[in-house]
Amino acid sequence: PGAFLFNLTEGNRFSLLSGGNQGIATYHSSSYGPTFGGGHDVYFNSNMNSSSTGHSNLGYTYDCVIGSYGSSTCREALTGEYNFMIDEIEVYSVVPYTPYNFDADNDSYDICQDCDDMDASMYPGVNFIDVAGTMVQNTTCTGASDGSIDLALSKGNPPFTYIWSNGSTGEDPNGLAAGNYQVTVTEGGGCTATASFTVNDGVASCSITWTGGTSNDWNDPTNWSGGAVPTSSEDISIDGSITPQPTITGLIFKEVKDITFTNNATVTIDGGSSLTIHGDMTGAASFSGTGTMKFSPGTHDVNDATSVSGVVEVPTGATLNTNGNLTLEDGASLMDGTGTTGGGGTVNGNITVKRHAATSAQAFNLFGTPADNVSVSVLGSTVYWFNETNNDATDFRNDWAAASGTMTRGLGYTAAGAGTVTFYGDPFEGTYQIPVTNTPSANSGEDGWNCLSNPYPSSLNAIAFLNANPLIANENIYLWD
Repeated sequence: PGAFLFNLTEGNRFSLLSGGNQGIATYHSSSYGPTFGGGHDVYFNSNMNSSSTGHSNLGYTYDCVIGSYGSSTCREALTGEYNFMIDEIEVYSVVPYTPYNFDADNDSYDICQDCDDMDASMYPGVNFIDVAGTMVQNTTCTGASDGSIDLALSKGNPPFTYIWSNGSTGEDPNGLAAGNYQVTVTEGGGCTATASFTVNDGVASCSITWTGGTSNDWNDPTNWSGGAVPTSSEDISIDGSITPQPTITGLIFKEVKDITFTNNATVTIDGGSSLTIHGDMTGAASFSGTGTMKFSPGTHDVNDATSVSGVVEVPTGATLNTNGNLTLEDGASLMDGTGTTGGGGTVNGNITVKRHAATSAQAFNLFGTPADNVSVSVLGSTVYWFNETNNDATDFRNDWAAASGTMTRGLGYTAAGAGTVTFYGDPFEGTYQIPVTNTPSANSGEDGWNCLSNPYPSSLNAIAFLNANPLIANENIYLWD
């Protein structure tokens, strides 16, 4: 509505008529040049600099001031004649700020296409978003996830929002693996722009080797190749022939990615300390000490024979595939499944659980199986289970009966001279209810005794057990010796 024509040499100015023709103040066609006004108030063609083929005829869309459309005064008002030649024409457009969308120039990291060749003054109110100063940090080593992108914005109007192809919504994403990343930036005026960046793998290997060059201290960087203690993004190798073998001690919490063991390596984790594994374990190894081995959320494999003396935690979001290779030494605990301290995750595959007992043929110990499908024969040849329904009114201890077949989850057994017992099978997890009986006899004091066992490959909290079973009479805890 604010369009007008003027002649720079004559000083004439012709505004739009008040009416319905403002929408065609200017237009063009593929067969001729720019045209102003619906009645071809001013018409230009391609060879006007060499012949008088253009013309003016004001009064249809633009006011010719004197006369009406088609009159000689209106035809000659703009240039003094109807047909005319012209050497130069300039068309100006003053527009309000509106959003413009541009593609990225990946070579220069300019958000707008060919930004270096554009004259920003041609686009009033538009601040082209520029990321020319962006810094890309590659990963420290092959396979690591510690790359980052430090996005450097210039121009544009705050506030800015960011959407990255990996789901990040921050300006500067980190913890990145090698790969291509794209960001869409929206500035305060609504202008959106995209740019792509590539994070490359570091040239060095992420594997760090235990050298034991100074001591057995895991946390001493001089004991590792490269002079740095491994982190969650780095693989490690430990050779069992190296002396000394590593020890994690002093209430510290260490992390690694994949571990490769050779020559039956040993790692000691002292009580109160932990080692979190973010990858897999390969090669035969032993973890001694009463500390904790943890697995991060994700899937992990135990690829070769691995024994543990302390605690194994499989938290929520973690899956541990044992592949039949995990052994819990006597006193060790596997914490997984819902409601378990440090657990919540899933264990797939069989495990081996060891329990030490007396070797004398006259010494009886109590047992329960922590795994499915375990034969009674693992306890030896002299094995009994407590059958409350035998109902000996004289002495409930006479209710023991010979056991055979497969051990029942949660049922207590006794065996003489069993020595070290090895249970192998699928570990139990979750809540389990064990049926009990109470068979009346002539002597009620001898009735209702049941021998139950812990069905899990971990210790039980005795107080929590009693609180969960308030009907147990005489809530005393006795230790069998």
